[in-house]
Amino acid sequence: MEKTLFQQLALKLQDLSEKGTPNIETAASPKRKEFLSDAHSKKSVYSPAAVLICCYPNAKGDYLFPIIKRQDYSGVHSNQMGLPGGKPIQQDNSLWQTALRECDEELGIHSSKIIRVGTLSDVLIPPSLFKVTPFVAQLDFEPNIVLDNREIAKFYQLSLKELVQLDISNKKMILDQKELQVPCFEFESEFIWGATAMMLYEFKEILKHLIK
Repeated sequence: MEKTLFQQLALKLQDLSEKGTPNIETAASPKRKEFLSDAHSKKSVYSPAAVLICCYPNAKGDYLFPIIKRQDYSGVHSNQMGLPGGKPIQQDNSLWQTALRECDEELGIHSSKIIRVGTLSDVLIPPSLFKVTPFVAQLDFEPNIVLDNREIAKFYQLSLKELVQLDISNKKMILDQKELQVPCFEFESEFIWGATAMMLYEFKEILKHLIK
């Protein structure tokens, strides 16, 4: 019997954990590469966090996943595009539970029907000192999204087919009062960069062998 897309994806992610990852630093900014050259020797100072790529079908049978734009606030990730997620709380027994809880809180996607597929590579975020584990999950139906407007300004749905077709481009950005060329994905007139771009680049590199 032919394996489903998510069965194949689970095998790819298992293989990834055993053999290593595509070069996700292709999607890293020059500033991030500078940080990471030192950060890898200081992992102990990074706090754990988790995000969720929750894939679900639309009426046409294409699989989508939500990408969020955070509200304007005083933190380092203000107004940035990202994935639902955050840091653990005392009630979380694992980072997987953290990812599920945050997805429920931010988008109203309840965890009872979400199926874990696997994990991508951990990504260090030097500005906020988090080590983020990206989980990939499957839902068999399109959920009713209910935004937590205190944290989320808006959300978009990106299909797996669209992700495979997206290319990394460079955008001029001001980081720490310096103008830099930053690798990013452009989607719906928004720019996805930083840690999220690195995660999605790795996901794209895996998917392109599964989706034609």
